[in-house]
Amino acid sequence: MVAPTHVRPRSPSAFRRALTVATAATLAACGVVPDPFYPAFEDHHLSASYVVPAAGRIRVPATSRDLVVQQLELLPAPRAEVFDPDGTRWALYDAGTRVELRGRFRSYTGDGPPLSPCALLPGAAEITVLGTER
Repeated sequence: MVAPTHVRPRSPSAFRRALTVATAATLAACGVVPDPFYPAFEDHHLSASYVVPAAGRIRVPATSRDLVVQQLELLPAPRAEVFDPDGTRWALYDAGTRVELRGRFRSYTGDGPPLSPCALLPGAAEITVLGTER
């Protein structure tokens, strides 16, 4: 017959020491949280008018790494929208259709200047800046 082994229970002070060490480690980790960083950006509120070319499509902004399309309204509504493999977004219309676009966009500046309204809305006959914020 094997003699039973006696296991002595941990003392409450050992538990408190372990808890103190775990708490100190947690608090120390919270002290090294990096400062919040927000990349530089520019918000655009734009209106534009187009006359659809013979190709039957106009290029409209699409969300990407450097641009967030927050609002986009096309009047009249397009027949369809298509995306090229590279992510370029096109609205399809009959040639000669007059289209009004209103939108809000956030462009992240990265290492260079923010996107200009002309770069955001290529092919527009007229662009009106309704507001810009940095």
